[in-house]
Amino acid sequence: SVVQESTVDLPDEGLSSNEEDGPDLAAIASSFEQTRMISERSALKDSYSGNNHSLQFRVKSVERTFGIGLPDTHRGGNTIIAELEGGQEIEIRLPSDYGSEEFKPGFEAEMTVSFSDWNAVRKRLVFSLD
Repeated sequence: SVVQESTVDLPDEGLSSNEEDGPDLAAIASSFEQTRMISERSALKDSYSGNNHSLQFRVKSVERTFGIGLPDTHRGGNTIIAELEGGQEIEIRLPSDYGSEEFKPGFEAEMTVSFSDWNAVRKRLVFSLD
């Protein structure tokens, strides 16, 4: 929607606060951890779905992307397992044609990704680079 896009070009005066990004990621993760039913998780996932986040992270590892219902663009690609500044682990799914050679363990990067899922087994938020 156009409304969301207009917030992207704001001046960088509020760098220390993440309020413009909506709820912080630890709070999002914690709300997923509190869900008991798959239906609750789905509703929560839908409410955050597609929200863009600019993330600074350190790579822990790179794994093959797998999952049910992956878009063709990401099937057979790689997933970065990364750690945010506060120690929270996340996953970032890369498009299958995206070169991931640079993402070695310890590599630090920043990218804008969109929220896509919750890994209930590993208790990690999952983002996609589109």
